[in-house]
Amino acid sequence: MARQRVLRVFEWNGIKGADDYVDETFDRTVRKIDEGNTIDNLLAYLIGVARLIVKEVYKERSRAPVSLDDVSVVSRHEDPELIEPDQRELCFDRCLNELTKDNHSLILEYYEGTGSEKIRCRDRLADKLGLPLNALRIRAHRIRKSLESCIAKCLEVSPARNK
Repeated sequence: MARQRVLRVFEWNGIKGADDYVDETFDRTVRKIDEGNTIDNLLAYLIGVARLIVKEVYKERSRAPVSLDDVSVVSRHEDPELIEPDQRELCFDRCLNELTKDNHSLILEYYEGTGSEKIRCRDRLADKLGLPLNALRIRAHRIRKSLESCIAKCLEVSPARNK
């Protein structure tokens, strides 16, 4: 179970070769235990180590030189409407439109902005709805979970997806 949870950390962050990084996570944790450190919650510690490794991988990637052959060039004259959306986008749009009007606007406003702007947006949204910030987080979490479930079902029945 712990291995699967740690593996998901790398997969969710789009890290290729996730199995190798899971092994590295366990190796680092075992070294800490061998050094005499006490770990109260092993799963939480493993996930924390995995997150640190994800940061290291991102930092490594940002420093790595990129070949011009690997860079895709998009023409400024290319019509964005000609690019066909993938099945996940179609399912996301369909599931988003299946939400109630209130939930639809709440989830879109909740994820609006970046950085400190996002925090201010969420504070304003909580005030507008007359909710404590934690209640807003819980509500957004539940909406997101229902969206994830809907998208997963949509992808399972999609004829474009091979299983």
